[in-house]
Amino acid sequence: MNGIDPVLIVTAVVSLLVMSYLSAWVAGQKGRSPAEGFILGFLFSLLGLFVELLLPSQSRTSILPRFCMQCGTALTPPGRFCGRCGSPVRVA
Repeated sequence: MNGIDPVLIVTAVVSLLVMSYLSAWVAGQKGRSPAEGFILGFLFSLLGLFVELLLPSQSRTSILPRFCMQCGTALTPPGRFCGRCGSPVRVA
């Protein structure tokens, strides 16, 4: 047989897609971008999955502003409204 075996090509592509999916899932579970995880898993396969597993989780509260946009009062993470002026906390 000349060339590369088609079974080998199909196996490689399926392996890349499985690693990409797993990396995206791990990234999503850790609060990171699943798209980044997918790309990392696709480009680096098993190494990308290990990197995604080793990266620290991102806290979901880090996207909230630290001060009220209306009055400037410091905000506490679980609140959806400012404790001083009552305005809703907008995600930055």
